[in-house]
Amino acid sequence: MRAPSMLRIVVCFIGLLAFAVHGGSLQAAADAEVTSDSELHQDGDHGDHADGDAYGGGQGGTPSPISVDPDLAIVTAVIFIGLLVVLKKFAWVPVIAAIDARENKMANDLAEAAKANEESKRLLAAHEAKMAEAAGEVRQLLDSARRDAEVQRQKVLDDAQAAAQSEKDRALREIQSAKNGALQEVAEKSVDTAVALAGRIVKRDLSAQDHSQLINDAIENFPSKN
Repeated sequence: MRAPSMLRIVVCFIGLLAFAVHGGSLQAAADAEVTSDSELHQDGDHGDHADGDAYGGGQGGTPSPISVDPDLAIVTAVIFIGLLVVLKKFAWVPVIAAIDARENKMANDLAEAAKANEESKRLLAAHEAKMAEAAGEVRQLLDSARRDAEVQRQKVLDDAQAAAQSEKDRALREIQSAKNGALQEVAEKSVDTAVALAGRIVKRDLSAQDHSQLINDAIENFPSKN
């Protein structure tokens, strides 16, 4: 804000100086013209020849528009140099400083943006690494759960097979025990029947019919086992 204000002040100052220089030039020209006219009027009574000389002299005393006034040139040069100094101090330096400050701000903004971009990339990479690690942990948990489920399933199958085999063995043992008991009972009954049959045979002589009857009686008295 300071640089534009100073620039307006400098421009106004230049305008005032230009107006002053132009006004001084016009005033000097007017003074020279008045002086020339007065000289011409004073020499007007001397005759035609004198009038011609005075007219020629009057033309020689009038400043030419393209003539260079040394004093005015010096003043103009001094004013120009002063304007350069004023512009350098109050216009160029602030403007250059403002441009440099803006360039520095833009460079800082770009550096901050690049830094923020790098930070975003770093955070994104860290997030992706954490996600990959979490995914690996989830896979490990799933694999462990599958292995545990397989082990448990195999254990249940083994226990069921062991229980079935144990029940089968127990049933076989019971069957074998019942079979052995039945055979033992059959043997005992056979012995008793044979003894009874022998006793009957000894007590009397038996005919063929008696033998058949004894055998039938023994068969009828023999207990049946289901």
